[in-house]
Amino acid sequence: MKKIFTLLAFAACCAAAAWSCSDEYDDSGLRQEIADIRQEIASMKEQVNSLKTLVDALNGNKFITNYTESDDGWSITFNDGKTITIRDGEKGADAPVLGIARFEGVYYWTLGGADEWLLDDAGSKIPVAGQDGKTPSVDEEGYWTIDGEPVKGADGQPVKAVGEDGDSFFEDVRQTDDEVIFILAGGETIRLPKAKEVNFVIERTTLTLKYGQTEKLAVTQKGVESYSISKPDGWRASLDGDVLSITAPVEGNIYAEKSGKVTVVAVGATATVVAAVEVNLPVFDDNNAGSSDWEEWN
Repeated sequence: MKKIFTLLAFAACCAAAAWSCSDEYDDSGLRQEIADIRQEIASMKEQVNSLKTLVDALNGNKFITNYTESDDGWSITFNDGKTITIRDGEKGADAPVLGIARFEGVYYWTLGGADEWLLDDAGSKIPVAGQDGKTPSVDEEGYWTIDGEPVKGADGQPVKAVGEDGDSFFEDVRQTDDEVIFILAGGETIRLPKAKEVNFVIERTTLTLKYGQTEKLAVTQKGVESYSISKPDGWRASLDGDVLSITAPVEGNIYAEKSGKVTVVAVGATATVVAAVEVNLPVFDDNNAGSSDWEEWN
């Protein structure tokens, strides 16, 4: 805020001096500089939050549901609905001095380059995410802060949130059929899987079987890596390739349920689907126990 206040004060002084000499003083240049500073601060905050969201997604085993590239960079949406915008190195925001690097499987904040760790008051590295993670911010004067305190460099002075023109937190973002690869400015890479289609459809949704009868149903599936099957008591169900076999309970099983659902939970790399078949034993009127219908079912 100090720089903005100084610029505003300077603009006011210039305007007052110029007013005494001319009615045509133009302070648009100073106003534009103030607007640029504010925009730069907002951009730095956006970028550091995007970086933290990315590490959170990695730690949380999340995946990417949408990837869009534009002239300014990339828009990334995760399966929890969060979206981040990443600016490329040439057209994006100016480079932060802060970065991240991985140490023993955990990402920590760096100051000035890889292996130059940003340390807290106790001399410990500061995690990017997790229970002990902290997120740097940019104050109104354009300096990095953590928990409201200025981040200081080796010279003991506050660190500006501005680097060389044309750099950013990210060097590049690339995608393959299966994943999106984030290449950080220091060369570190973060890989996150893209959403994969998971499909599991059973050819029928209802089924009536006589005692002990087995029916084989065709299944259409895609992207299924594992599955589980639940069924009513006394019934049997199994999946062999693309065939689901369902067997009704034997006659005389007093514990068997006469109806219920055979449910398959199909799990893929990035999604889970559920398919079910409602199963029933035939219901007969006791008065017709000796009829041709009963004979047909038995």
